[in-house]
Amino acid sequence: MVTEVAPLKKLWPAESYHRGYYRLHPENPYINNVSAAKVEHVQKAFASELKSPR
Repeated sequence: MVTEVAPLKKLWPAESYHRGYYRLHPENPYINNVSAAKVEHVQKAFASELKSPR
């Protein structure tokens, strides 16, 4: 299996209940156990590229 990397044709905005989910639901077990470490890593690795910390 191969994943094609191609330019986006159109970007669809997330539904309103998905927007800010990480920030609004810090008690969520998945966020605590999986996402938080990934977000922290990206914030450190790309600090100069990010508009603001999330």
